[in-house]
Amino acid sequence: MSLTAMTIGADPLLVTAFQLFRVLFVLTLFSVGGRSWGKRHRNEAAATLEKTA
Repeated sequence: MSLTAMTIGADPLLVTAFQLFRVLFVLTLFSVGGRSWGKRHRNEAAATLEKTA
């Protein structure tokens, strides 16, 4: 990251901070989305099992 920042004339600290923010944001987004998808999928599977039983 720092080599790329230096090549384009940007501040390496700013580029590193931006990348860290981006990674944390994506991890948070996928964590929340995965939990909600898992709950919905689990509820649908339970409803399907109840219908067939």
